[in-house]
Amino acid sequence: MSVLYYFEGMRTPFINALFLIITYCGHEIVTICLFLAILWCMDKKHGYTMLYAGLFGMALNLLLKAWFQVERPWVKDEFFTIVEAARATAGGFSFPSGHTQNATVLYSGLFVYFKNKYAKTVCVLMILLIAFSRMYLGVHTPLDVITAMILGVLQLALVLRIVRLAQKKPAAYYFLDAFTLLFPIAILLWLTGSGQEGDEVNNIWMLLGVASGLLSVRHGDKKFLHYDIAAPFFMQVIKLMVGLGLVFGVLKLGKWVFYPLLDYHPSAACLRYFVATVIGGFVYPKTFSFYRSFGDKICKKRG
Repeated sequence: MSVLYYFEGMRTPFINALFLIITYCGHEIVTICLFLAILWCMDKKHGYTMLYAGLFGMALNLLLKAWFQVERPWVKDEFFTIVEAARATAGGFSFPSGHTQNATVLYSGLFVYFKNKYAKTVCVLMILLIAFSRMYLGVHTPLDVITAMILGVLQLALVLRIVRLAQKKPAAYYFLDAFTLLFPIAILLWLTGSGQEGDEVNNIWMLLGVASGLLSVRHGDKKFLHYDIAAPFFMQVIKLMVGLGLVFGVLKLGKWVFYPLLDYHPSAACLRYFVATVIGGFVYPKTFSFYRSFGDKICKKRG
């Protein structure tokens, strides 16, 4: 706690606002936007790989949080104060940091993808700054964020290794698929069986919806769709903006529809995120050929 008290003494309104912006770069909304940008516009195969790694990491993070049940810093020490605006980003238990672990997977995946050394440097800085922001804001301890960074790097390296193995032995993908689905199911059964409630249970239901949606999408694309992400840059931007609006709109609508329908049971999150994943990963990509052909026509007219 001495480190957190030191950061508490450094706080000013300007620095608080700065690190709130930085910590938001590891938030669910930003993470979804970047994952979809990779999947839809940059490299579909690498996008799938990063999604597998991200899902594995989120499941592992929820398992560790529920297993160790480490309270947040301000709960352990009643005299310690946090930046109040950060409280909304700090639900559930503290160890390890979910924000930091997700950010490590995301920006490490981008580090692997980019060839430019400046882009790689930005990726490393984002990981370090997000990790630091969680401590500065008072919502995590150094142990929380250091453990999360180590786990994030290891889980991405493991998934990358399996994907490379699958290029020679396709059966490795079946192992990855089975683990992606069965791991959160096992955690959910353990959580409900032990009578736990709260953020960890809600989040594992959400994760299960994304995982089942991802497997449906990847196999559907492999067998039926085979969508191509190529398009002129300006059409890539439009494609991404329209798609993000669609996905977040479905998530918003799903909240209004599925929660009352299922009497506000946590499983509504599973259905909500499953539908959004299928629409974003299988239904919307059917329009990608339009973006490419329309963009090519405009380029020809200008040329």
